Amino acid sequence: LAGILPKELIFKENDARDLAEKIEYALNMSQNEKEVLAGKLIKWVEENHSLDLLAKKTKKEFER
Repeated sequence: LAGILPKELIFKENDARDLAEKIEYALNMSQNEKEVLAGKLIKWVEENHSLDLLAKKTKKEFER
């Protein structure tokens, strides 16, 4: 998701303060920014986690 999420939303692992800052950033995003980001994230999920893709990956594993 690093290519989709703005750097302002990616927090350092095990860094509660950094996470809090990212949450605050997200809460202060404009409605338009939220809608654009939501659209990108929905597209990513559809392309990477669809039932069709899951079936293809499962089939591929059984064919090994």
